[in-house]
Amino acid sequence: MEEAQRIFEYLPVQPPDDEYIRFLWEAFESNYSNGKYQFAYIAYHMLFMSFIYYQIAKIYQTENDRCRDLITFTGKVQDHIDNHERKIAAGQESTLAPLQKFSLENERTIMGLFISIGCTRDEIKMLKTIVDGRNSIAHSNGNIFYRTKESLDEKISDMLSSIKTVQEKSKSIIEKAFSAFLVECQNPDEREFLDDESQVKEIFVHGNYLSLEDIKIAQKYDISILSGEVGFVNIQSIVQTLNELYPEEE
Repeated sequence: MEEAQRIFEYLPVQPPDDEYIRFLWEAFESNYSNGKYQFAYIAYHMLFMSFIYYQIAKIYQTENDRCRDLITFTGKVQDHIDNHERKIAAGQESTLAPLQKFSLENERTIMGLFISIGCTRDEIKMLKTIVDGRNSIAHSNGNIFYRTKESLDEKISDMLSSIKTVQEKSKSIIEKAFSAFLVECQNPDEREFLDDESQVKEIFVHGNYLSLEDIKIAQKYDISILSGEVGFVNIQSIVQTLNELYPEEE
């Protein structure tokens, strides 16, 4: 159970779908504790796919043009995304709501987007294999594949391993998002919030669906690259606020 909780290190610290994420975890926890391992697996796989959709949302926000070049979404998904972008332009929305948008796409197909952050074909194949494994048990076929805690723990380990791989390959998009955020927010009079704390929490962390692992990447970013910016002192202040809000665990 303790190993399974590690998935929260990779899910957003302020998920827009917080109630749904908690619902999935409670379903996993309840079924796991009561020996209903097959149902626990399905709930955990849904948490796994939530991670996938949030990561894809980060890619889409940071590498929008490249994302569109790599994959043609189905009409329904693209309509949702285009409608969202029109609402952003009109000031009616600010977040992408990735679970509602990207979950409409074929799960195996959408894994191909991770090639944009450097995942190898073998790593993407493993992601697709995890989806195939879920598909094999999600139908009334008379089979109980997971009868023991050990059999489920092995699958959880596989999912966490793939999550870690995707997270490691996401370093460049987190750094790009952080750099853009710092430059755009260096003037307190020209941003959403005057105080650094609200700007960091609401615009950077919440607005980019950042996880604790993402925040660690941002905290290691070399801001000296931005030393030529007029508001570099304010940039340093923002970084200090980020570090104070999310201190490194000892």
